[in-house]
Amino acid sequence: MAPEWLTLMSALLASATAADGGGVRRCVEVRASSQLVPVGSVVKATCVVRPDCPLLGGGVTNMELRLDRLLLARGPVTHGNRSVSNGNISNVTAVVKLNQSSALLTCCLQTEPSPSVCRLEDGLEVRAGLPPLPPGGLGCQTYLTLPSTMNCSWEPDPRDPLLRTRYTLHTRLGESAETSSYVAPLGAWRVVLPRRAFVLYQDMTLWVTASNALGDATSDPITVEPLKSVRFEPPLLGRVKTDRGGCLWLEWSLSLRQQFMLSKMMTLEARLRDTQTPSQTPSQTPTWRLATVQSKLVCDLLHGTQYKVQVRACYQGSPWSDWSPAQTGSTREKAPVGRLEYWMKEDEKDKRQAYHSVRLFWKPSRGFRPNGRVSYVVTTDTGGRQQLCSTAGSSCELRLRRRVKRVFLWALNSAGKSAPTLVPLLPLQARWAVSNLTVVSHGDHALLVQWKTGSGPTGPGVSDFVVEWRPLLKRNSSSLLFDLANRNQSNLLLTGPFEPFQPYQVSVYPRFTGAIGRPNTATAYCKQKAPSSAPDLKVRSMWQPSVELTWEELPLQERNGIISSYKLSYWADPKHITVVTVDPGNPRVLLKGLRRVTSYSFQLTVSTDGGNRSGSVITYMTLSADASDVGMLLALSFSGLSFVAFIAFTAWLRYQKRVTVVLCPMIPDPAHSSIRSWSFDTLQELSWGWEDEDPPTVSLSRLSLTELSQKAGWWEETSDLGDSVCSSPLSPCGSVSYATVLCGAPYAGQRAGGAAAFRRSESSQPLLEEERYQNLAPGELGAPGDVIAHQPFFFGEGAGSDAEWEEFPMLRALGDGWTDSGLQPKTDSGLQPETD
Repeated sequence: MAPEWLTLMSALLASATAADGGGVRRCVEVRASSQLVPVGSVVKATCVVRPDCPLLGGGVTNMELRLDRLLLARGPVTHGNRSVSNGNISNVTAVVKLNQSSALLTCCLQTEPSPSVCRLEDGLEVRAGLPPLPPGGLGCQTYLTLPSTMNCSWEPDPRDPLLRTRYTLHTRLGESAETSSYVAPLGAWRVVLPRRAFVLYQDMTLWVTASNALGDATSDPITVEPLKSVRFEPPLLGRVKTDRGGCLWLEWSLSLRQQFMLSKMMTLEARLRDTQTPSQTPSQTPTWRLATVQSKLVCDLLHGTQYKVQVRACYQGSPWSDWSPAQTGSTREKAPVGRLEYWMKEDEKDKRQAYHSVRLFWKPSRGFRPNGRVSYVVTTDTGGRQQLCSTAGSSCELRLRRRVKRVFLWALNSAGKSAPTLVPLLPLQARWAVSNLTVVSHGDHALLVQWKTGSGPTGPGVSDFVVEWRPLLKRNSSSLLFDLANRNQSNLLLTGPFEPFQPYQVSVYPRFTGAIGRPNTATAYCKQKAPSSAPDLKVRSMWQPSVELTWEELPLQERNGIISSYKLSYWADPKHITVVTVDPGNPRVLLKGLRRVTSYSFQLTVSTDGGNRSGSVITYMTLSADASDVGMLLALSFSGLSFVAFIAFTAWLRYQKRVTVVLCPMIPDPAHSSIRSWSFDTLQELSWGWEDEDPPTVSLSRLSLTELSQKAGWWEETSDLGDSVCSSPLSPCGSVSYATVLCGAPYAGQRAGGAAAFRRSESSQPLLEEERYQNLAPGELGAPGDVIAHQPFFFGEGAGSDAEWEEFPMLRALGDGWTDSGLQPKTDSGLQPETD
């Protein structure tokens, strides 16, 4: 609309300038039936061309009538010289319905040189609006301040104010016919009347008129007494004094600027709120009407209770003043009245016979009145003399003998003590009466507990139910709370105190006559949100085409709710993501059907009813071998091991005897055997050669006698042993290896006999048929005390014949002079061994 206005204003300005300079009048004029109409009314518009228009001779063809940009009508322009008096004026007329607050009617002419261009000649603004409605909600309020005033206000027209509207407040005192009017500022809906405009105790009539260009509207009149519409200032509350039991004495007065009012004409109200009940809202606080005098005794209060007192005032139905500043006062104490609700838990870990641990909890019942600041005592007798516990809290741990079956709970204050509450010590039994326990949130600070009672034999014996709850992140016993439900209940609303996003353990115990049943327990949150973190994924095993992923459960303080599910997302291509939902009780997932030698990304998302949290992304490359390859490799390995085990077992069965000799050779005990008893058969049994080989041709290859030194009655073996002639039993040298026999002083403390000494060549060559060994003469033995060197001797083939024994005097002497049992030399042999 702005461009048309600018164009119109420019055209009008140019026309006015031209008219001033040369006397040329406008060629076109726009006319309307009305420039201001109600919204939705019809407007008749006409575009008139004057006959003296200088453009008529220049080839004007058509004229157009428009409403803003909307074309209303078009018509030709009559040519020729025609006078206005004849009434032959060219015009175009249209009728339009106006549904907007304002619009612009314009008229333009088309000329022959530019028939497509319409030259704007004249314009006219038309407006539409709504007539005013009668104002409503008129009311006045008097303020007895300095200066005193009366404020009157009303509700404006809720419709869009298309037209500017003015409001006027009219007043008339009593029966007078004189009227006073007060115009409200433009856009305001209230008027402040000065003190001279009203009388406190005289009625006055008031009404409001709304006016705009389309009409006027007047509200319904109201009649008010200015004093009855006064909103007083808060009264002044004096001291709050303690009176007799359950009463407080209050003193009050009006404010200094309102003390001219008579107190008997005022209405006062007092509010006393218990400071020990912070959850009590002002709307739940009881109130007391005060007397018309300036003091009042308020009774029927709780004993031993501190109250916060406030007062307010009004005059015969006028609005209440604000509450006065609070004052505190306390009533006198009285002995507690009523019973206590209790809950007892026995420590199951304590299995000692003489004593057991019991935790006792209690809280006031609905009918309990502490009547002061109370503490609690647990005793074993009704007189209260044998105290087990004294505390200001709500729980106590007791150490009792097994024979104690009951205790007594007392509440006491400075005025006395209550009647005892009997607490029987009930044992915990494996009896069930509660099933299908559910705990759901009931707002941000409450839990609704629901359960079902079993239909078994334990169901009818239930006396009541104990609903116990405690925060799981706090392990101290003082945080445990409980509530009781009768046997016919199946639900209970717990109102806290509960904190959002914190886990609570709720248990329902059935209490029987003489026993306590097993509980049913659940974990609950009054409000949940997304977990603080997500578990870290770990690849436990990776066998193509399967991958097993595991994770650890979140700590309790990071869950912020009950975990409903885990969702594992994995992908090789970010455009194709696969999501697997995992049960919260199984922190593992096995993925199958993955491609070989492919990089996969994995991400775990943990969810609760309050939101979800995604963990970090890990990437792993799948293997090139699949499960079939691994299975074939294992099968081949098992087959090879089985074949090797079969060959070993077969060889053991065939060569068991020889293997036994190799691994565990049979060595005769020298203390219980004789060299002569070593026959050829014995040596053949001890041989570890193969069956197709020839047995050895000699029975003993070498024997060396070495002297051992005697020390402390014991024989000490030396390391001077003989060497083998041939290094292998399979040697082709024709003889067997040397064997060495040690000898020395008399064996094991035996009596020494005649010494015998033999010498031979130290040659390690095999025995030959023609080689002979001579017995040495005694004179060749050397001086006494010389150390006897190794004395090797040999056995040859046919060692069992007497002829060949004669060829070996040393062996003969060894065989004849030494016994089989102890190798004891004969004393008459004439051979003396050499000693150091």
